[in-house]
Amino acid sequence: MHKKQSSMYFLASTECERNLIIVLRTRIYKQAFKHQRPELMTDKFDKDAYLIGVLNKREELVASARVICNDSETEWEHDRFVDWGCLTLPAKNDCCEVSRFCISLRYRNWEVIRHLCHGISEAMLRSKRKYIIACCTDELVPFYKNFFGATFVGKTFIHSDLGQKPHHLFKVNYLDKLHGRGIKLRYWMILWPSAVKHAMSNYPEIFYGLSSSRVLALKLSFIIEQITLKLISLRKKKEK
Repeated sequence: MHKKQSSMYFLASTECERNLIIVLRTRIYKQAFKHQRPELMTDKFDKDAYLIGVLNKREELVASARVICNDSETEWEHDRFVDWGCLTLPAKNDCCEVSRFCISLRYRNWEVIRHLCHGISEAMLRSKRKYIIACCTDELVPFYKNFFGATFVGKTFIHSDLGQKPHHLFKVNYLDKLHGRGIKLRYWMILWPSAVKHAMSNYPEIFYGLSSSRVLALKLSFIIEQITLKLISLRKKKEK
């Protein structure tokens, strides 16, 4: 598990952890009226996917997501809705599908969102793949554009597992974002610096070839992030 302030993320490594994540996911999607069936919200893609959870300071599970890294010959979650050959999508063996990104209503804050994104980052780094493929509803389009630098590919569909709202398919060049490219600085600083620090420590090879000035800027971003978080924490204490 990786701790940061009062929350931590983990990638499920036991059947118990995987089941807890699926139970939480089911509850959140039911509350949002996106899953109305009595059974748990799970499918065949969960078996081999990375399942990510976020715990709060009381070690309660409050958020989850999954990252599917199938090979190009295996069925993908979006195959039911998307003809890959007709869209501007990267080759499947260079992509992972990210889905079931969800947070308990009372814990929808930037700290939890940041840790959930860091868990996705760890799964992507383990996969050694470059692109995220995902979809979202209308209200989340600005979030993914601003904070992930998402490129929407012009495909809208009804996801039969997620209710009747239209979903929009998008791609993210994930390595570009770890390199600090493709997102406005004010958005990038909210979600990415800690993920970059972790990647630099554990997967340094993905930064080979970057200019020394860019590497220095990435390292400075983590220091700035820590100072900002401490100032926010002090301000909250004074307000109490």
